[in-house]
Amino acid sequence: MKSFEVAFWIAAVAGGMFVYQVRAIHGQNEEAAVLLSAWNNNQNPGAGTYVRALFDGFTLGAFADEGVFTEAKKGEREEKQIQGQWADLQSRNQNSVWYRNCGLIVGIIALVAGFRLKKQPIG
Repeated sequence: MKSFEVAFWIAAVAGGMFVYQVRAIHGQNEEAAVLLSAWNNNQNPGAGTYVRALFDGFTLGAFADEGVFTEAKKGEREEKQIQGQWADLQSRNQNSVWYRNCGLIVGIIALVAGFRLKKQPIG
């Protein structure tokens, strides 16, 4: 295999990595929208949460699993879970962006090298 062909193969692999990471970033953006919606729902609970908390307060938590503060503890657990998922998503997104940029840079360099090597006279 000639050297310019190797460069074109490297460019093709790098281009494939670039496209794959672009698709991964798109999926992560959709996942981020879902997490933001969950965060918004957690920060602005519906009236049912307040009614259950009021009922637990009037009954001194007799019917609740965790006492008077069942709803508050439930909200805190959900908040911590969402924060953990958000941190994981940010980490994956940073990795995807880094690999996307590397794929783009390597692909461009390999294409330029391939065309330069192809135009050189063999001799």
